[in-house]
Amino acid sequence: MNKITLLLFVLCGLLSQAQILDELEQAPIVLLDDLTSEFDREHFNNVLQRAMQMTGQVWISGTDAPRMEHNHKLFHVEHGTLERTYPGD
Repeated sequence: MNKITLLLFVLCGLLSQAQILDELEQAPIVLLDDLTSEFDREHFNNVLQRAMQMTGQVWISGTDAPRMEHNHKLFHVEHGTLERTYPGD
């Protein structure tokens, strides 16, 4: 099993657990770290689309700002300072 297949398998389990919490009306918080370095745009968007179907929060961290088609807020952290940025900045 290659690394991408294994990562997709783990993410399916994580998102399935989050979906169960969502169905129990316990809004999940999903944390996804550095998916843009592991996935191409199509796989990244598929994972994000699945995560965005729930009522909870989705936090994505990484070194590259992904192009996202969903309603989102983007923050930049550098040397311990947090600032809100906007798509296209």
